[in-house]
Amino acid sequence: MWLVRANRDVRRTDTPTISPQALAGLAEPYRSLLGEAVQLERTLNAEIAQAPEVLRPSLSELGGRVARVLGPAYRKAQQGTQLKAQMIRLEPTDPQHAVAAERARNIEQELRELSGQARELYSRTLRVIDEAQRLEPHADPQHELGEAMDQVTALEEVFRDLGDTFGEPARHPTSPKSSRDPSAD
Repeated sequence: MWLVRANRDVRRTDTPTISPQALAGLAEPYRSLLGEAVQLERTLNAEIAQAPEVLRPSLSELGGRVARVLGPAYRKAQQGTQLKAQMIRLEPTDPQHAVAAERARNIEQELRELSGQARELYSRTLRVIDEAQRLEPHADPQHELGEAMDQVTALEEVFRDLGDTFGEPARHPTSPKSSRDPSAD
């Protein structure tokens, strides 16, 4: 992933990209959902590279944080793919089939939310760039940028809370901890 900073090319090494080959190894709908988020992240970084220089450091931080969220999301998509494979091996009447199906649905929902958040962040970032370029008197790109940063912080917290659970619903700070049966994995 390349970003232009201070009129020179700088290789971002802190966030590995998810390759098309890696996405191809995922089952649907995980491939499509994560693929959309990855594409939006790449497009976002291309827009950031063209943003007014004064905004690039903050926008680059935003783009890097979005990219870092994709790693845990990719692992969740891999778990969903494994669950789909497990479901194929199991008889539909097997109780483990229902458990795997529920966990797969939970992962799908988490990735749908990620994809929606990525779309919102992309739109918000474009508004920040547009407002900064137009320099309209009522425009407040720093306010919009602050809201985008808050949004990506919330996204990071969700994926941090997810950890490596295997398709369980996300635990939120206000909800009680779930009791997890380790033998169910």
